[in-house]
Order: sequence, then C-alpha cells, then structure tokens
Amino acid sequence: MFFSSGIYGVKFSPNGEDIAFGSEDGTVGIWHWARGGGVVCLDGHESWVPSVAWSPKTCRLVSGSQDETVRIWDTEKNVQFACHKGHKGSVYCVDFSPNGNRVVSGAADGTVRVWDAARQCSVARLRGHTGIIDPVVFSKDGSRLVSAARDATVHIWDAATGEQLTCLRGHENFLYCVGISPDGRDVAFLRPTGDAISVWSSSEGRELFPLETKRCQERSRSGRLVQKQYGENQAQSHISHDVGTFWLNVILRPAASSCPTGGIADRLTNHRLSMVSL
Repeated sequence: MFFSSGIYGVKFSPNGEDIAFGSEDGTVGIWHWARGGGVVCLDGHESWVPSVAWSPKTCRLVSGSQDETVRIWDTEKNVQFACHKGHKGSVYCVDFSPNGNRVVSGAADGTVRVWDAARQCSVARLRGHTGIIDPVVFSKDGSRLVSAARDATVHIWDAATGEQLTCLRGHENFLYCVGISPDGRDVAFLRPTGDAISVWSSSEGRELFPLETKRCQERSRSGRLVQKQYGENQAQSHISHDVGTFWLNVILRPAASSCPTGGIADRLTNHRLSMVSL
C-alpha cells in the first residue's frame, strides 16, 4: 500500500484488526487490513499529524498535530469526537491512559497536557521541560507519565496530581522512543546516536546499564543476553535506527524455562531510512 505523503505514528488497534497513522497532509488514516478493507481518512487537522494513539477500552483514537490541536475520533462512526486546544506549539506526541479516561499530549511549547477524554476538557498542564517534548507515555497502570524532550531530560510525573516525581539528567542530547517498565521502576529510551538503548532507575535517577546494539548482536549469538527482569515471562522489544534496520531485543526473566534466554530474536531490514519508534 502506497501513499502520496509521509505517514507517521503507526499504531495497531487493541484488537489488532486496524492500523491507524498520521499523515503529512493533515489526515488521520485507519487501515482495516484484517478485514481486507481500504483506508478511511479522517479530516479535521490543518497540518501534519505526527502522532496517534488508540484507547485501550473504547473505539476512540487520539491524534496530535502541527496545528497545535489534540483531536479525539470515534472510529465506529468515523467522526471527530473532540478537539482540544491549549498548546502553543506543534503537538508531537499523544497517548491514552490504560483505562481510556485520560489523554496526554506533549508539544513544542515544552508542556505536557492531560485531557479528560469524556468531558472534553483540560485536566492539567505540566511544566518543567524547556524543549520540544516527544514522546510522552502513560505507565501500564496509569499512575505515572514519562516525557522526554529535546532539553535532554526525561521527566516522570504523578498522573493523578501532576507532581514531578523525578527528572533524569546527564544526557548529552535529546532522547526519543521512551518506554517504562510494567512495574514503573525503570525507564528505557533510545540514545540520539541510535546505537544504544539506555535503561534508568526512575527512583534512583541513575543509569542502570546501556544496551548497545553491536554488543547485543555479539552476545545474543551465544545466548547470554539476560540483562533485566521486566515481569514474569514478559518480553520487551527495543529498537535502534541502524540505517533503516531495527533489532528486536528480547529480555526475559532468567527463571522462565519455557522461554528463550534472550537476545536478538530477529533483524528486519526492509526499511530504507532510520527508525525512531515501534
């Protein structure tokens, strides 16, 4: 399938039957690939849409745009449900809370905003970054928010109160592709050089270990790559933008005898340019 303009923020729906994405032309696309259907285009944004996210509980989809708005869509009726305004710069990232009640957005104005998905109103404005924010994500239980910005910091927030819990500093450049462990204790992100994933303790505010892609490749061949526990039998996938390829690094609980010991599960090389998200 080919498109006339660039696409961004590709996300599977919770049931895996649809794929949503943003576009340079300002549309939000939903591809009903599992049913053999075409692409539905949702119009409303006035500029580039770099980020989309599905609600885990409802048929809603949220999108952020360079037009400084955050929009929520009803994907059953293919209509706009809400349009949130308040950012003073392009919205680069959005996410739904695990219960589907909240939406979070990060923008070029250096703020993180939390929105009520049902009442269509702003809940909180979180300040602390001094650069473009991309990305921002909820923790698995919805209690925390993690944001990274081009000011080379990662902030962890209390999602209920908006209080800043931790600020991870000491990075040489901006960070992207941020993830938080299921227990909320550790944060992983891709370094700007694209050659390593860094894992930090959110409580201690320090780096636990770097996961370099070259070292991953070498160590995985001998089956010794078991670096960090992320919950029983749970695997985490991380990516490096190694000139259009990405590594799938499986990090598993060492005691899980039914699972592999870890390492690079596969290398997919069809992309021609660097990757920054998955």
